[in-house]
Amino acid sequence: MWMGGYMTVKDILAQHLDALAALAPGVGGMVLHAHDAPCVMTRGVRIAGRIDPVVEGDAWHIGSCTKAMTATLLARLQAAGKVDLGAGLAEALPGLPMHPSFAAMPLRAVLRHEAGIRRDPHWSVFARLRASRAPVRDQRRHLAALALAERPVTRAGYSNLGYIVLGAAIEAATGMDWERAIARDVFAPLGMAGAGHGPPPLPASVGHRWDAARWRPKPPGPWADNPGLYGPAGRIHVPLEDWARFAAVHLGVGSAEYLPPALLREMHRPGTHGYAAGWGAGTTADGARILRHTGSNTMWFADMRLLPAHGIGTAIVCNAFSASLRMQVLKAGDALLDDASQLFKTVRMR
Repeated sequence: MWMGGYMTVKDILAQHLDALAALAPGVGGMVLHAHDAPCVMTRGVRIAGRIDPVVEGDAWHIGSCTKAMTATLLARLQAAGKVDLGAGLAEALPGLPMHPSFAAMPLRAVLRHEAGIRRDPHWSVFARLRASRAPVRDQRRHLAALALAERPVTRAGYSNLGYIVLGAAIEAATGMDWERAIARDVFAPLGMAGAGHGPPPLPASVGHRWDAARWRPKPPGPWADNPGLYGPAGRIHVPLEDWARFAAVHLGVGSAEYLPPALLREMHRPGTHGYAAGWGAGTTADGARILRHTGSNTMWFADMRLLPAHGIGTAIVCNAFSASLRMQVLKAGDALLDDASQLFKTVRMR
């Protein structure tokens, strides 16, 4: 157990989760260190108004934190020579009609939200595809065609639709659904046995929305998540310990055979809009690079922050979402990372 003064990592994590547990049905969190096992903890219940507690092995929906996994999958494919991140979209999606401005746009630009692909499809397209019975690969390719037929938006920015385009490119390169590809290249080699897609299956936690002054549970079903085609942009659920195994890759832990260090550094390099490949990227007060991302399907909320240079990371998850809860989680995430960083700094100085 890590010690710092009279506080341990477990003490620090418990302090922050205890405060959040008063605001949501169930919460979980972890503190990561490159040279030790993750400290994982949960609080609260799986379903509001019931007594079944959340437990450490429960899966949590991480929403757009999925994007880092899609980016990692693409990096693995590049390392294997199956994808070229510098290639244009016309090469990555052969035979797909697209606006000339997108034809030479490299996959790397899409990964970093620099391509000018709109944020989301129009609501009418979204509704039609939710009802579609077409194979998910066909749906993604169709949506990619619609997205790339338009002229790039003037001010490029964060794009869920861009990551669906990347999913279509992965499917073109591998000949398999994105779901199978990510299981083969991310879940299986990292030992993420509890990872899956969509809402976690019962009897795990369910998502909640705040309505009429109380938390309303949303059990698994067609309306408990975004449509399946959204997978590459944000539909993964995962137990905290499995998520820690994934985060360890981005803290530089593990075999260089999984991802070459040079390729990992390239993934973490921010583009012109402050996004790395699958992560938001910035710098701390001491100049260290921080990778972070939040995720929500409006019924769950997840937040992860990593300091690769220091080998430190944190994550907080909730089986609920509201705007006010989001703000409280972000504040707690700031404080948790600061507290953990100070504790590890104290330990190193001894």
